[in-house]
Formats: sequence, C-alpha cells, structure tokens
Amino acid sequence: MTPTHLTVSAVCSDNGLTYPVGPTDGVIDGTATQVIWDVFDYQQSHPEQPLAVATYTLTMWDDRGPSASSEAGFFSPNGNLQFALYTPQP
Repeated sequence: MTPTHLTVSAVCSDNGLTYPVGPTDGVIDGTATQVIWDVFDYQQSHPEQPLAVATYTLTMWDDRGPSASSEAGFFSPNGNLQFALYTPQP
C-alpha cells in the first residue's frame, strides 16, 4: 500500500519541540525517496522557533499518523534515527 503522504519531523531532545523537515512543512509525497532539509534556511525563516544545539530524533509516518500500529503492507512509523545539530565556531 503506497501512502498518499509521509510526514517527516525532527524532535529535539533538549526542549521537546518538533520541527517539520523539508521545504513543504514536513509533508512529502508518499512515493518520495528523499527529502532535503536546508537547516540554515529554516533558521533564517523561523526566528521565532530556532533550532537548538542538541540531539534530534527523525520521525516519519504515513497518513495513519505517528502512532499507527504495524500492519502488513503499510508504512510503519519510524523514529530510530538520531542526529545532532551544532553551530560552527570561527
């Protein structure tokens, strides 16, 4: 079953805030094979909710939502990838 859409978000370990990943507020086509998130552009466009220097968990789910149960042939929600963001020093 191909999902109509996928939602991709980054959840910050320090402040618990969730940030949409990608240029379309975190919602991408269900057949997409990649999403590109320009973190610098995000920072410039969202000064009211800046990204923290911290560890994040990348989460993805289909139209059924982040707590959908596993079902044969359907996309299973995933939150297994962790990554870190930092601010470069001069």
